[in-house]
Amino acid sequence: MSENLLFVPNPYILVPSPYLIAPSAFQINNPLVILVAVFEEITSEEQNQDLIQTVTGRQLLQYHKAVVGEFYRQKIDAKFPYWKLKRNERAIIKPEVELWKAVLTMLEQIHSLKPLTLYPALMFRDLILETNLMVINFACLGGQVPVKNYLARLQQQNRKLRGSENPFDREESPYTWEIITQAISFAERDHQFRQKFYMPVVRARETFVALMKSEKYRAFNQGKIQRQGRKEDEDSQDGKRQRRDRRKKKQVTFMDETTD
Repeated sequence: MSENLLFVPNPYILVPSPYLIAPSAFQINNPLVILVAVFEEITSEEQNQDLIQTVTGRQLLQYHKAVVGEFYRQKIDAKFPYWKLKRNERAIIKPEVELWKAVLTMLEQIHSLKPLTLYPALMFRDLILETNLMVINFACLGGQVPVKNYLARLQQQNRKLRGSENPFDREESPYTWEIITQAISFAERDHQFRQKFYMPVVRARETFVALMKSEKYRAFNQGKIQRQGRKEDEDSQDGKRQRRDRRKKKQVTFMDETTD
């Protein structure tokens, strides 16, 4: 989606579903309409056919829905009825929501000081999809980096962010790199920007990474984080049964695929 191709819903019907916006709000440059269009894009199965072909992709889409639902209730409409959190999802989803809110607020402030190349909500979408500043729990699902190393990398990134240093690679995540570069530039010149807009993002990300690290011996597995118990004999049926029982008791599930 780009600014020129942005779809603006018919003000007389509930589109894009399931968001209801007053007809008076429907203007092409209305931030709420653009944000809703972004939410529709990242939660719609129709617009994410590539994602729903894999288990991890379906988990990510459900994760988007959970975060968007809670974000919408906190920021826009407290009575928003969709994608309510289950008890075992709250600890994971709410820190992500806090990070999303801080990032969007910072983007809006940057845009007011120096217009971005995209509307803040569209840049917000690009940051979400890059999974480097946000949605960082899904960036490790490919299994190419050991979880311990990945968490250490996230902590190192946070230390650099706190020290006003951009830890992101321009080639790997160009939107994230661009926004953090601009944010650091403003933060170094303007103490108020640093305290009110930049540091809330850093602190929210630190909180989320601390949550990910707090459960020792974690391992990512298809959209879930589970604790690893002590290593047991791989050939032992008793060992396999014990591991299975522990997973049932201690598993922290990001998202149940059947959740809407």
